[in-house]
Amino acid sequence: MNDLEKSIASLYRLVLVTTMLRRVKVVGRGKAHQYPTEMLSHLLILEHWRKIGYVGYEMMKKNTSVNNEEAGESAFSLLARAVVGDNRRTDIQHLSDVFSLLPLYREIKEDIRHDLNFARTISGRTTIKEDSTEVAQAAFFFNQLIIRAQTSRFKTYDGSKQSFTNRTAATANLTTGVTPIVYNCDVLDEIPGMFEDITTAITGSWLQAFRDLWPEAGRRALPARHGPNTMRYSSSDSPRGGSLSDSSADTVAIYYGAPFEGCQVAHFAATEGSFPDGALGICLYQIRSIDDEEEWEVWDDVTYQSFQGVQYTCTKPNTHFSCCTGGKWFKQRGSAQSSLDTIKSYHVIHYFPRLDQGKLPSDVVQAIQTASIGKVIFKEPTSPPGDRAPQ
Repeated sequence: MNDLEKSIASLYRLVLVTTMLRRVKVVGRGKAHQYPTEMLSHLLILEHWRKIGYVGYEMMKKNTSVNNEEAGESAFSLLARAVVGDNRRTDIQHLSDVFSLLPLYREIKEDIRHDLNFARTISGRTTIKEDSTEVAQAAFFFNQLIIRAQTSRFKTYDGSKQSFTNRTAATANLTTGVTPIVYNCDVLDEIPGMFEDITTAITGSWLQAFRDLWPEAGRRALPARHGPNTMRYSSSDSPRGGSLSDSSADTVAIYYGAPFEGCQVAHFAATEGSFPDGALGICLYQIRSIDDEEEWEVWDDVTYQSFQGVQYTCTKPNTHFSCCTGGKWFKQRGSAQSSLDTIKSYHVIHYFPRLDQGKLPSDVVQAIQTASIGKVIFKEPTSPPGDRAPQ
């Protein structure tokens, strides 16, 4: 439709659809590609352009296909053909020089076509109106497919090797079985986690050199999987004190993770853990000391406290929810002051005073369940199990 605002709205709808598709589990097949994150990244770039008044955004408002990837692919295809058999194709400067000559090659080609009286085809652009016949036909086609799927009359290939042999074999291997309903009413809960992953990516070290183009790249990513919270403190109290007040003169402290007022020496902290091979899970620490305020981190006017703790070991895998319900936690022999770990407050899911006969109390389990709603708290490793320590 050549309407940027409608394109963005449609792209958000596609994000929801692909997010729901990724939740579908097909036996013998993995999850769908991570298209939702890629589309959200594209939307994030567009919003950044709009915010800073970038000329590219204004160009897209006039012509939404101005940065269409096919144009670049066509140009690079010509470049590939121009350097076939070239032993310097790995030389970036050489490729750049050849690429700059492509317009000249095109002019020569056009001259030859003119001299030989060859017919010339021009690739054009067509604007389709919303009330056009093409739109009506497309809507009718997809409505028919939906009706046939709802009434179990829609047939598709069964995915067998025979169905790809020829047309006759394909017709003989049709099935009415379709993927189960993928609609998820809680799909919006997945979106914040995706934005968090994108934020972590754009604040990585590989973008530090381009802070002039993307100022957000200079900000540090905060692994706050269960979101920010706010708590009011009186101006005379420090965040560590945890003194709450409803006075109009209060200041608002934003913090990530569990309220730091629960952090007390000899108590426990259940935290999110990151392990090798991309695994995620739960760690448990007994608090030995709390860092002084001078050692706390401050980013974007938000204070992140820290403490020293001894890690406990579980009889169940830390990367599975069974460590919360059936696992017993214990301190390994030889754990001493020298083995203390520094834990940042934004990793903590819940503070609590004591274990229940080696097990996590019910309120801690409930807090972990609440934190895992719409978030990835547990994730199995991609390689065989072994000795893993939190990263």
